[in-house]
Amino acid sequence: GISASIVQIPGPTAAMMSMFCAWFALSAVAVPVTQAAFTCEDCVSSGGSWQLGDCLREGQCPVQDAKCCLDAVCCATEGCRSPEEQYFSMATGQTTQCERCCTESPDGCLYKKWTGGNLAGVTPWYNSAGIERQLTCDEAFVGNVPCPPCAQCDKRSEAEFEALVKPPGCFCPEGAHYLDPCYSPRSCSCFCQRSATGLSRCPQLFNPLHDSPEAVWA
Repeated sequence: GISASIVQIPGPTAAMMSMFCAWFALSAVAVPVTQAAFTCEDCVSSGGSWQLGDCLREGQCPVQDAKCCLDAVCCATEGCRSPEEQYFSMATGQTTQCERCCTESPDGCLYKKWTGGNLAGVTPWYNSAGIERQLTCDEAFVGNVPCPPCAQCDKRSEAEFEALVKPPGCFCPEGAHYLDPCYSPRSCSCFCQRSATGLSRCPQLFNPLHDSPEAVWA
């Protein structure tokens, strides 16, 4: 015969029930749009929508009050943007500190982390980076604290872009390439290079009606 044991468990809390309902709603529509949809960008470029770490059918955003991305601009801020943040994964049901974050790549698992500890007066940022070659991020950090995904546009990159000051009379030709442009940090070519790099990381900051302030140097 078949025997079974019954274990008494406490009744679910309202928070637990809410989390379960959100997970059930999400799992009902989560589909592998492509087997290689490791990231938000991969997902939306394949025609899916990205919410809480899952690639969903296009237009499906079942969890209310949770960010849902349909384009690459939205994806730029999906994931850990600062070592001080926390990241919740619906797939694992875990909340992880963003002190270290990871990005899948064809060469292996790219990771960034803060190594400065608790320095007084210093805002933590991702000051160290590396790669675990030929390993996925799950393989690279198996048995350790899970490595949450990095946002393409971290808070430091955003702050650096917004702090740019354009040299007087500077014009940045679209698609221009520069050779060691920041050898002269105040040069127009250095400004153009930093501006292009900032927008490549943080496309949500692009505004054709906005222009960086011109410098006034003595």
